[in-house]
Amino acid sequence: MTLFEAAARYSPFWVCAIGLATLVACLGMGLALQTVCKLTLPPPWRQAIGVLVGLQLLSLVVQLLGMAAMASVPLLVGVWLVWLGVGSWWSWREARDFLPRQCLRPQGWSWGWMVVAIAGLLTNLLVAIAPSSKIDEIYYHMLLPSRIVSDGALQFYRQPWEGAVLPQMGFQMALTPLHALGYPDASNVVSWGLSLTLAWFGWYLLSEECDPPDRQGWGWLWIATVTTGMYPVVWHVTGGAHAFGDLGTAVAIAALLCHQKLLKILSARTFMVLISLSVLASVTSKVSLLPLGSLVMAIGFWLACWRQVQTRSPRFLAGIIACILLPWLIGYLPICLWTFFQSGSPFGPMFAAVFPHSIYDVAQMQATLNYIQTVERPWKSTLRLTVLNHPVLFLLGAGVYVFLPNIRPRNRGIGLALLIAQTTILWKLLFFDIRLFGGLLHGLLLRTFAVLQQKFQGGQRCKSGIKLSILLLALPWLCLQIYYAGRFIPISLGWRSPEMFYQQNIALYEDYQEIDELLPKDSRILSQGLRLGAVYSPRPIYFDQADLPVKEGNFLLTTRDNLNQIKTEQEPFPTSYQVGQTVYENSGAIVQTYRTPNREPDTGPIVLVKLEPLAL
Repeated sequence: MTLFEAAARYSPFWVCAIGLATLVACLGMGLALQTVCKLTLPPPWRQAIGVLVGLQLLSLVVQLLGMAAMASVPLLVGVWLVWLGVGSWWSWREARDFLPRQCLRPQGWSWGWMVVAIAGLLTNLLVAIAPSSKIDEIYYHMLLPSRIVSDGALQFYRQPWEGAVLPQMGFQMALTPLHALGYPDASNVVSWGLSLTLAWFGWYLLSEECDPPDRQGWGWLWIATVTTGMYPVVWHVTGGAHAFGDLGTAVAIAALLCHQKLLKILSARTFMVLISLSVLASVTSKVSLLPLGSLVMAIGFWLACWRQVQTRSPRFLAGIIACILLPWLIGYLPICLWTFFQSGSPFGPMFAAVFPHSIYDVAQMQATLNYIQTVERPWKSTLRLTVLNHPVLFLLGAGVYVFLPNIRPRNRGIGLALLIAQTTILWKLLFFDIRLFGGLLHGLLLRTFAVLQQKFQGGQRCKSGIKLSILLLALPWLCLQIYYAGRFIPISLGWRSPEMFYQQNIALYEDYQEIDELLPKDSRILSQGLRLGAVYSPRPIYFDQADLPVKEGNFLLTTRDNLNQIKTEQEPFPTSYQVGQTVYENSGAIVQTYRTPNREPDTGPIVLVKLEPLAL
């Protein structure tokens, strides 16, 4: 179901309830799968891996149904109900393990940290409950599951090209049943739940490592740091895979830096399964994390097996390698192969020039990628966004890990190698953006807090002034976060009309209402020259003429300037059509909206014309 259809039944309560229920269901399915596979992990590793595996397993089921053209609405809803029934029961069965043995209780200034942490989480939740309006999500992230439901199958679409890199769209495909249920906005709440899981994961680890008589509240400081700022309230509350990838990366990094403790209680094979599963989740959120993930698995393999390498045990090493590869053979290889057979590249438009039979115009695609790689953002703008995204405490804590005096040299080398590797990848191949580090910085920050917590135990307490200054390093970002959330809170609490929210925050929403009345129900729209909220389109929407079926009932949605250019060309455009009569036109359409407070939307002329096929 598209968001255009779902808008009429939007309900803050059901969006929140279905999103949270889906998260609990996936957690339970992941826990059940670990039990079936006899994968024995201690808390909180078991629960974090459980959420990731439950979502990946759901994604795999949707992928297989889509490849077999069996992704009907009843079947997708049935899959969700199975997940809900089994997963909820299993989560309840293991609920006693969700709290550490020594639970951190607020004390002294840690009460302030707790207030900041809870306020940050609730603010993010209220933004997540609001209707989807972030352009990346409504342009391509949520469009993929919507298309699976509409088509009843997984079909390869050339455009938007970002969504055609299917190996990095696993999380989005896992949420396809929510579109079938008619509540696609619940995807946002699932992302918020993953952000909550990341905060809980760090809080649990810090609680376990804390000396009970000396409760410094570092766990609450961790939650306050990772849930405040613009990054979580922008990127962790949408239908994209940002929170999913951050959780996977952070768990993998934390496992590497805790390897001494983990390898005392886990076998080398179990340790590497933990690393492999978390890296798989990381990579399925962003292809750009694949080099970092490969390095993480290589380091993990060395940490787990260096003694066996010395004793030359080939059979043991083969078993370790099998444990590393098995999750990838099950959860990553099928979608890569399917994408390869559909597009000529296992990553769709990515690496199209490497393979000889790509369906893409290699020169055009390479130009697009080169533009992305060479786009220059002024350093002042980059610095401003970095500071706004995370509290200073987050950036300082993640950055100083490699300089702490009382960490093992091996861990210092691992942290430094990972930072250098990802920075180099972004500098050379993409562009510098703090969010493209994934959960690497979260993992480093967690270990920084763990080291500092150990240092200040045993009677060495921070002075109140230091605690207050640390609190102030997070509080301004919370205020900024609440200010940003101001436009979303009324709709999430039911104080504002959903229709008014859609009109003010969704580009072309009023035009979509008019177009819905004008076009036949079986028609299709080809969009050219517009980056719009595609998932709100009242009819199936295409962005590449090669994807559009050649038949009656096709219409072109574009700008007036683009249409004039098309009409002046000698050859027909699109290739198999000629431009027909104008069906709808709006000279002052809202073509782009912004979630930035007080920023006015962009307006411009749009036109909808009929496409007459030259031959059927």
